[in-house]
This record gives sequence, C-alpha cells and structure tokens, in this order.
Amino acid sequence: MPSVVLAAHGTRDPAGAPAVLAIAAAVRERLSTRVEVGWLSTGEPTFAELVTRARPDVVVPLLLGTGHHVLVDIPRIVAGTAGDRPDATGRSATIDVPAATDLPAGLLGASRPTAPVVTPHLGPAREIVIALAERVRAVDPEPVAVVLAAAGTSHPVGRSETRQAADLLSQFLGVPVRVAYASGAGPDVTEAVRTLQASGARRVSVLPYVLAPGVFAERIRTAAESVGAVTAGVLAAHPGVVDLVVRRVCAAAAAIPRSPQARAA
Repeated sequence: MPSVVLAAHGTRDPAGAPAVLAIAAAVRERLSTRVEVGWLSTGEPTFAELVTRARPDVVVPLLLGTGHHVLVDIPRIVAGTAGDRPDATGRSATIDVPAATDLPAGLLGASRPTAPVVTPHLGPAREIVIALAERVRAVDPEPVAVVLAAAGTSHPVGRSETRQAADLLSQFLGVPVRVAYASGAGPDVTEAVRTLQASGARRVSVLPYVLAPGVFAERIRTAAESVGAVTAGVLAAHPGVVDLVVRRVCAAAAAIPRSPQARAA
C-alpha cells in the first residue's frame, strides 16, 4: 500500500493545523495507509524533514494554486531525497485520472518508486468547485453574487487557476462570481464586493478560496464584514477535498511499477 505525505503550507493560527490534519485523517481512513503532513512554511515536521525520514511513495501538494511551493520547493525537496533510494532517477511523475475512486486492491503489490510520485496540486478541480458551492450555500442558501477570495499570488498560472475556479463556480451556481485576493495585486475583497454591489447585487457572499484558518482567512473575513458581506467557511476537510486527495493518490499509485511477486500473483 503506497504511503502518502501531504505537503501543506502551514499557519500559526491554532485552528489551522487541525483543519489540515483532519484532511489527512480522512484520507488515511479511506485508504487504510500511512498519511502524514509535512509543512512547507510553518509547522513541524517540515516537509523536507518528513520526506527524508518517511520516504513516502506519493506526495500530494495540498495547495490550491500554482506558485513557488508547487513549481520550486516541492520538486527540489523531492529530487533531493531521490539519491537515498536504490536506482534513484531523481524524477517525479505528474499524473491524473478522470474519476474519484478508492485505491484498487490490485495496487497493494506495488513496488516502492525510486522517488516519490508527486501528484498535481488541488487546483480548480470539480471536487473543489462543488465544495466551494456547498460552503457558500451554508451561509446563503440562494446566493445572488459571490466573491471568491484567494490568498494571493503573483504567478500568472496561479491567478489564471483562481479565475478558472471562479468561472466554474459561477456556472455551477448560476450567479456572478468575481475574484479577489487577500494580498498582493488586487482586486482586494472590498473592491470586488463593492463592484458587485454597484452592479445591483442586493447581497454579496464572500467565499475564502483557502484550505484552513489563518491570516488570509481572517483578512478576508474582516474585509467582507467592513462592506456588509457575509463570509463562508474555509474548505478544510470538506468531503470534496478528501475525495480529490484520494483521487490524486489513486492515480499516483497506478503509476508505481508493480513488484514481480504482485505480477505473478
């Protein structure tokens, strides 16, 4: 059974780490395998320490958008652990599958890869879009207009992914969805809310595009309150998030070569 490390950003908010650990616990229960969390910015164990010690088969970037962690930090750290494995190539695979399923029994005999298989990050996948819709409907059962508020990134692909998530959410809900950012280049939350209000929206819901409580979630909530908008909860361990992580792990497991014993069985 492949072992898994989830690469999470980290936060100093006391509620942040438990929210991420709850995702890991739910995935562990679904797949009956070792699932641990390594922190990229704040928290212990660090991702680098955990990957070196635990030697996982699969790494899932528990991140919503493309940025420095996805493009640089995770590949660099994973490549640095490959030399500790027999016949290491230092390469990692990026793969995906079209449906969410639990780990097939035939993969139990998979051999250990020479380096962890790194899956795609979470991104604007259909499971995330459905989870976002359920989060906003929990505070506004019939939303009129929504601001999807991300933490913020300067990377063009990351910003494009946030816009894609907003477009997909708008199609799913049938209401306008504007993008805002809690840091960096705007628009910021207050600007996005006021734009929707000026266009005639009688109420606006602000939806944090973040996984866990922390400084960005709090900044989003404060900004929303300042302009009279209601704020939905963070994604956290929503079943859709868990489903997507399970799907990522299953796809990665399918890419791991099976051992000769398993092939003979």
